[in-house]
Amino acid sequence: MKCFSGSKLATKSSLRFPPLLFPNKPISSAVTAAARFSSLASRSRWICTYSDASRSSPGSVSLSNRDQYFSTMAGAEEFVKGNVYPNGVAVITLDRPKALNAMNLDMDIKYKQILEEWESDPKVKCVLIEGSSPRAFCAGMDIKGVVAEIQKDRNTPLVPKVFTAEYSLICKISEYRKPYISFMDGITMGFGIGLSGHGHYRVVTERTVLAMPENGIGLFPDVGFSYIAAQTPGGGSVGAYLGMTGKRISTPSDALYVGLGTHYVPSGNLASLKEGLLASTLSEDPHNDVAALLAKYSSNPESEAQLKLLLPQITSCFGADKSVKEIIEELKKHQQSTEASGLHLDTVNMAMNLRR
Repeated sequence: MKCFSGSKLATKSSLRFPPLLFPNKPISSAVTAAARFSSLASRSRWICTYSDASRSSPGSVSLSNRDQYFSTMAGAEEFVKGNVYPNGVAVITLDRPKALNAMNLDMDIKYKQILEEWESDPKVKCVLIEGSSPRAFCAGMDIKGVVAEIQKDRNTPLVPKVFTAEYSLICKISEYRKPYISFMDGITMGFGIGLSGHGHYRVVTERTVLAMPENGIGLFPDVGFSYIAAQTPGGGSVGAYLGMTGKRISTPSDALYVGLGTHYVPSGNLASLKEGLLASTLSEDPHNDVAALLAKYSSNPESEAQLKLLLPQITSCFGADKSVKEIIEELKKHQQSTEASGLHLDTVNMAMNLRR
């Protein structure tokens, strides 16, 4: 894929992240782990997964009858809804609340088709992405079907198709030519970060919860998160800390500090922001219009970013120039000192589990 071979999503590896964050096995993923360990089955909806899609052929992904069976075909039209309004604002609504808007194969393909149509449509000026429920923007990829298929056939061709679709969509978002706005209200995890974190404008609220759940069970970050992590404060050390511990971000200040969010808008103002966007007369430069509207409705979080306060300790442990072995040695020192209270002992212990 273009954006994973020589583009911004690949070049950041020069920041020397711990090797754990840059795996080289094409389908060694949370899907495989979930298939091996039945205890993960109940969490499968929350775990996003990985495939080296850059080794697959880019472009459209066709659905065979078997694919349709696997990916619960009823979902695409019902769960991914697109509407274009008279002023040129186009809205994608993820409407699968019972699954916290978790994405399946059909939804991935439908989402990308909509974006491609709108990108070439001169009537569309900008794109807004939202969830239908305040509980979740998107909880990740729904891998229950993938796990079931792997349990039946470890060599199933459906797995690379799923991840080709996933990464093809992420590449489209990262290179989208029109303003792309995400309302990251509620749970935004795994693939939810993939759908939002690579877009232009990333609106967080006090209800936003950000995480890469697979990291919490010792797997590597998915959906291009390594690129995002490499740009975090401390020369990428904060991203390494998040990637290796599975630590959640649950405050707007931390979301903005890390760079996963670009604007903080209280949840009570989201409806007004959307109404303002739909009522706007967009110019030939819609980026300026969108930026001005977001500035009008956004504000500064009340609390200071905790990750900013912890930056000295995080940098000392998770610096981009450190190997995994060196990181573990630093964590051992923190375990044995009173400084562990700064990094939170449970988080230190979680990171220490990496060596097991």
